[in-house]
Amino acid sequence: MEKEKNLNDLRSKYQEIRGQVEKDHRQELDNFNKGWDEKLTALNELFNRQESSLKDTQKQEVEKVIKNFEDNYPLMKLSAEILNLQKILDQLIKKTE
Repeated sequence: MEKEKNLNDLRSKYQEIRGQVEKDHRQELDNFNKGWDEKLTALNELFNRQESSLKDTQKQEVEKVIKNFEDNYPLMKLSAEILNLQKILDQLIKKTE
């Protein structure tokens, strides 16, 4: 009888300790996951800021290169001879239609 009581007490203590260990383990895992979720969120925010900054910088650089090109290489005007040949070509096309 005494042995059974001691055995039941030991089982009860074991179940209590086991329950506490499992609870602590779950808590530790939740804290770990929460920490990584926070780090991931921070990294995603940083990535979005840097991506936006890079896009803005690239846009400004492209605009600068286009402006520089347009300033250094203006559109050439067609010469009178080319315009005359183009007019003759247009007239020939109209005649064939």
